[in-house]
Amino acid sequence: MVYYYEITKNRKNGVVHGYFIEIGERIFEKKSEFQEIEVFSGPMGKVLVIDGVIQLAEDDERLYHEPLVHI
Repeated sequence: MVYYYEITKNRKNGVVHGYFIEIGERIFEKKSEFQEIEVFSGPMGKVLVIDGVIQLAEDDERLYHEPLVHI
């Protein structure tokens, strides 16, 4: 399993804040002139990762789609 995370680290006291998501095996990987694109398969469905940062997951799709269609 692979874990991607976004963190904020306070160097003085070592506190780490962020979110973590569990993703499975890599099913696609491509590096373009501008970015590295990866797609993983896991418990949340397919997960799109660009330059090491999670963009979206299939299970979260409704969170992105609903606000867009009602504008």
